[in-house]
Amino acid sequence: MQMDWKWMEDKIKQFDVTEDGIERYEKRIESLSYLKIRDVLWKIGKVLEEDTELCVYTATIKCRGNTAFMVIHYERESIFILSYAREGIIKQHTNQRAVQKLIMELEK
Repeated sequence: MQMDWKWMEDKIKQFDVTEDGIERYEKRIESLSYLKIRDVLWKIGKVLEEDTELCVYTATIKCRGNTAFMVIHYERESIFILSYAREGIIKQHTNQRAVQKLIMELEK
C-alpha cells in the first residue's frame, strides 16, 4: 500500500499537535466499507468531520482518560490512520490503544 501522508498530516494539524507526537498506522481489513468505519467511530468515539468524496473521517477516541485525535482514510479495504494524543508524564500509549480499539471493532 502506497500512501501520500502529507495531506493527512495537514488535516490533523488543526488540533494544534506537535509533529513528533503523530503516529501512522495502516491496515488491510477484509470486507471493510466506508460506512462500517463511520458506524464503528460513532460507537466507540466521536466523528468530528466526514468527507464522503475523499472517504476521510476526522474523529476522536477516548482511552484511559486521554483522547486520541485521528484522521482516517479509507481506500479499497484498507485504512490509513494518523493519530495524535497528548501524553502526560506517565505515558499511557493512548495512540496505540485507540487504534487497537478501532481495528478490533472493524474486524468484528
